[in-house]
Amino acid sequence: MSLLGDTSSDAIHPKMKTRNKRNWNRILPSYWRRTALVAGLFALTIAGSGACINQPLVKARAPAAPAPIADAHRLERDVKQLVESFQPRGYRPTINLDRAAAFIGAELARAGGRVTEQSSPFKV
Repeated sequence: MSLLGDTSSDAIHPKMKTRNKRNWNRILPSYWRRTALVAGLFALTIAGSGACINQPLVKARAPAAPAPIADAHRLERDVKQLVESFQPRGYRPTINLDRAAAFIGAELARAGGRVTEQSSPFKV
């Protein structure tokens, strides 16, 4: 016997032993559930990160036809036309902006593109 009294397991009340055991039975499953949840979320995060890093998951198809090669002289002519002919280009008098848009639309249509215009004007 010690100074604090009998500390052997026999001194603990029998109901206290069963209460402690019941508490562990309640606590232990919830602890494991939380641990499994955290581990599962961690695994999903790692898998998702790996999938994002290794994109694309599907291989890209080869283009049906090779891309056309740009004509340097035509490109230079179009840039000069835009830079030199439609001056000044401001947002207030939109005459030159409209002319530049018509020129770009005509060039795109000539190249085989489908050109549409926005019907409602913006208000400034």
